[in-house]
Amino acid sequence: MKYIRDIVDVQTKRVFLRLDLNVPVTNGAVSDDFRIKKSFETIDFLRKAGASIVMGSHFEGEGGSLLPVYEYLKARYGDVSFVSDFFPQTPDFSSGKMFLLENLRKYEGEKANSPLF
Repeated sequence: MKYIRDIVDVQTKRVFLRLDLNVPVTNGAVSDDFRIKKSFETIDFLRKAGASIVMGSHFEGEGGSLLPVYEYLKARYGDVSFVSDFFPQTPDFSSGKMFLLENLRKYEGEKANSPLF
């Protein structure tokens, strides 16, 4: 089995991370960050290696939007962009940046396990 640390050349590469960011949100703010913190080691590794990181997750919490998670990540990393609409047109994911996609469940293709999606 390969681990993230076994990947040596991610500089200038775009890496898609499917994360478990389905966290409790209360009054528009993350109220339990345990699952988010579990992603930090991988995110930090990829940032240090120079990868462009595109993060995606489903979210079933308050409001159905990952915007509170984006605010949390922005407070930690600073240079995270929130992508509210990304399908079927892919935004410009510039190298060396971090992006959080809006809730994947927003799209029927995710629910239907569509190969196109």
